[in-house]
Amino acid sequence: MKLISFAVVIFVSYSLFAQTLTQKVEDDALQLLTSVLGSGSPVSLKLSNNTSNVATLECRKNQLVFKVNASPEEASATLYYLIRKLGFVFPHPRTEIKPTKAQILSQCNKTFTWNPRLQKRGFHLHLMHPSEWVAGYYLGPLKIAQDTNRWLARNQQNVLDLQMLQLHPEERINLITALQDAHNWGLETGLSVSFAMIQQRSYNIIPYLSVLFHWNEEEKLAEHLNKFLNDFPIDFVTFELGSSEFTATKPERTIAWMNKAAQVLKERKKGMFIKVHASNNQYDEKHGNFNFLPQFTDPYVGILPHTVYFYGLVDSNAPMYHRKDYKDMQDFYLKEAQVRPSMYYPETSYFIFMDIDAGLFLTDYLKIRTDDVDWMQDHGLTGHMNFSTGQEVGYWLMDYQVALLADPDSRKDPFMALKLIGEDVAVWKKILDWQNLYFKQRQLIQTLFFSNLIDETPFAKPVHEHIIVRDFKKNKMQIKTEIEGLEEAIKNKPPFADVKNEELRNMLQVTALRMRHSMNLRKAALLQDEEKVEFDRLMNEAQKARIQAFEIVADTLKKYSRYPEVPLSSEWENPTSYKFGYLMTTRDFSQWEREELILRESRISPLFKSLVNPLRIILPRKIFEFFNWF
Repeated sequence: MKLISFAVVIFVSYSLFAQTLTQKVEDDALQLLTSVLGSGSPVSLKLSNNTSNVATLECRKNQLVFKVNASPEEASATLYYLIRKLGFVFPHPRTEIKPTKAQILSQCNKTFTWNPRLQKRGFHLHLMHPSEWVAGYYLGPLKIAQDTNRWLARNQQNVLDLQMLQLHPEERINLITALQDAHNWGLETGLSVSFAMIQQRSYNIIPYLSVLFHWNEEEKLAEHLNKFLNDFPIDFVTFELGSSEFTATKPERTIAWMNKAAQVLKERKKGMFIKVHASNNQYDEKHGNFNFLPQFTDPYVGILPHTVYFYGLVDSNAPMYHRKDYKDMQDFYLKEAQVRPSMYYPETSYFIFMDIDAGLFLTDYLKIRTDDVDWMQDHGLTGHMNFSTGQEVGYWLMDYQVALLADPDSRKDPFMALKLIGEDVAVWKKILDWQNLYFKQRQLIQTLFFSNLIDETPFAKPVHEHIIVRDFKKNKMQIKTEIEGLEEAIKNKPPFADVKNEELRNMLQVTALRMRHSMNLRKAALLQDEEKVEFDRLMNEAQKARIQAFEIVADTLKKYSRYPEVPLSSEWENPTSYKFGYLMTTRDFSQWEREELILRESRISPLFKSLVNPLRIILPRKIFEFFNWF
């Protein structure tokens, strides 16, 4: 039996504005049609307000008319649905695929009905990670933010959430301008902050000393939150809980903070959401899982149930953050969606050397994100906000698929984005099935990604279960099993030659080369103390795989870097805790080489060739920059 969520009514009630057609949307639609038909074909738009959400391109004798009959909330999406049906495709903020004039005219006078599976749908751009969006929304050029806002609107999204950092004045001005542009595209906008967390330069609403010494916390919260709302043109605020991603604040205080924030935001007619993190190692006897504390708050407090990496609510095995699966998150989501605003909050990229910044192209993102929205539809859940780090090296495909999931035709179809860009489903089905079987079901993903600082810290449990390189020889039986699995997966690898898009084909090849690299490292480790010649041969084979992958990525970035104005693949001083663009490790293969050196030189320190400066992550930005200046 379906569970129908009451959260929809609550969410709509505090939307700042009805999302009708803005001037930017109208101008964009007319410009798109004129760009194909030519200026000699007059185009106009006629909008009527009703709930049918239907659109037609009327082809009259001397004029073409976009005729849209839609509710204010769905007018933009209905118009762009018609534009997609005419043959326009927008897979990336800087990529347009246009139809021919004949294709457009073949759709004349046909009526298309937009009946979305998701009422609220959008993206959280995680600006804690050094991406193109950090430049666009904080540093400039503003065109990156404008292109992204337009991409969201064109793909029928209506929500944009940005991670707020500790910014300098000029960066705040850029952010305000970018948020205003998002409103001009009809997007509801939010900023993600914390109550008390300063990890990775998160913007904290309650001053640190107030939290530390319990000085007028609620009063300071209200004061600073009101000022924050005065400063930034936003419609909702998203909050992080805890003093870090893995450490809790006292439950009673945290509940009081949430309720106080809800009071302020309700008075200001702004929405509120709490990120419900995936970690489950913070447990209180009275309140249970710390991340589930919103269940004890005012129903105005919305929730964002979160899953990480290429796992989802319906996965039976998700060995991350000390958990087996997301059954508890699923149950919490279903229960709380009946009484408070709720949007599912999954990911399509994970910036700790596990996918986009590791040279790994993981197609299970396409499958699991589709499966989860199908599950949501079955349970009457209609809010979805996807977490993304960036869209280069093929990861635009993952975000494009997610953006399409509101479309009824996307149900049980992880190939929808691929079909729209002209790919062969039969070719990709083999690839998705192969990765799903070996990477996820048989968990060979544990052999492919790279350790981070936490994973290698003594006595710490890895974020994702796996054996780190320095411990290969301590776990010989499991390493032998992993070698056998990799050999079988490589043997059964489907061909990539028929993948039409060169960028995607290249990244699939790089992922396959990582399998060879990982397999040879494991074989070498087992022979290191016994057969020096064979050890050296296997290490050289691993190195060859790395060099071959390096050449492929170098060519890919040369041809398909869509943001040449941003140093994404090199060192880069930016507002985040990371002094490099997220593609630097994809370009230089330093993580691949680091594993080779750990084996060759018997390194055990987690700081060996580490790119991450712990002080940049722990210290507030102003304090770090002050001492760094000296």
